Amino acid sequence: MKNILVKILKVTLVVFAVLLLVLLVLGLVLWMDWPWWAAVALLLILAGLALGALFVRRIMVRRREQRFVQQVIEQDEARIKAFS
Repeated sequence: MKNILVKILKVTLVVFAVLLLVLLVLGLVLWMDWPWWAAVALLLILAGLALGALFVRRIMVRRREQRFVQQVIEQDEARIKAFS
């Protein structure tokens, strides 16, 4: 039950953060007297940056996991050599 509640709260937080970002971009566009399509362009740029950051983070996590596995393999090989 606790895990479900935490997941719901996280999703709610993300939804409200995205909604706040959209409202801030729309407010900026209205304040600067830019055309409406500028808001769409800004939101697409921000979405692209967010997806890019997510992609880079996944690559970094994958490399960290690979280094960890290599470290474990090296330790195991060293232990095998020590016992033989």
